[in-house]
Amino acid sequence: MIQFLNPIKIIVLLTFLVGLLFLNYKNSTHFKLLCILFICFINEYVALILKYKDLSIDNLFNVNILIHNSLWIFIIGSFFSKKYSNSVLVVHLIFCVINMFFFEGYSKFDYYSFVFGALLYTVLFIYLSFIKLKNDDLFFFQSNIYILMFAPVLFFLGLSFMFSFKSKELTSTEVFFGIKLYKFINYFVNIFYYFFINLYIFKEKKKAYV
Repeated sequence: MIQFLNPIKIIVLLTFLVGLLFLNYKNSTHFKLLCILFICFINEYVALILKYKDLSIDNLFNVNILIHNSLWIFIIGSFFSKKYSNSVLVVHLIFCVINMFFFEGYSKFDYYSFVFGALLYTVLFIYLSFIKLKNDDLFFFQSNIYILMFAPVLFFLGLSFMFSFKSKELTSTEVFFGIKLYKFINYFVNIFYYFFINLYIFKEKKKAYV
């Protein structure tokens, strides 16, 4: 019961419900975001069931990483040519599959698959922002779609910082009041992540009624 009251799990559930209520699945971006929220919801609560049965959750998280990061790359890729965005997506998928079967393996958590996808998205985000600045498209930075694309940046960077070292000693370091570094960063980046997703959803809802 305590696990179900975990703040992150509650935020994931509420954001998924908000998305179901206010996002339009006929809108391509909305549909991709709904898919992201759905797999995040499934990931959190299926993981609870697997833990309850003393089963491994690594495969679940590996599949979640593959789909979650690919969808974000798909969303930001819509601002680039179809050929370019498809190429980036294929590179990401190939890396994850090769890493899963030949390097880190599918029987344990694939740290580098997450880090690669996260950095790929972040590079695309910075590159797109640079292009918009170069073209003096300041309206883009005030747009709702920019809020959405900015949402996962800190999430990706924060978790990549921890995963890239693959060090339990580092992530178990106490920050303050007995709170470990992993828990502190995980809570912080998730709250940031879902706050901006919810902000995007409510702004989309408000725009729909204008």
